[in-house]
Amino acid sequence: MRLKTRFCIVTGGGSGIGRATALLFADEGARLVVADKRNAQAVAAECAAKGAQAIAVEADVARTADVKRMVEATVDGFIGSMSSSTMLAMASREASWRRRRRPGTRWNGRQRARRISV
Repeated sequence: MRLKTRFCIVTGGGSGIGRATALLFADEGARLVVADKRNAQAVAAECAAKGAQAIAVEADVARTADVKRMVEATVDGFIGSMSSSTMLAMASREASWRRRRRPGTRWNGRQRARRISV
């Protein structure tokens, strides 16, 4: 139970490596947000069957609105788990990515998803 005091957002958690990661984290006692475009609910139910606290969020991480909804679901579901300083750090990091974009270049959703997941 190495992750008993932690919560984790697993993007792409509906299948493949993301699903395997979510199930492993559930075995380790983490509180989980399983996010995927499809099948998140089924994987969250599997994690809950293992005794983990799990929330399913249907989200596409290439869409800003979905990412915001995913973070809001995490904060709402695990109230008190995320400090205001952590949320501030996340917002600060997002703002710095936006500043780094070269003027005149197009901001592609896949690039954004890659940077968010790092």
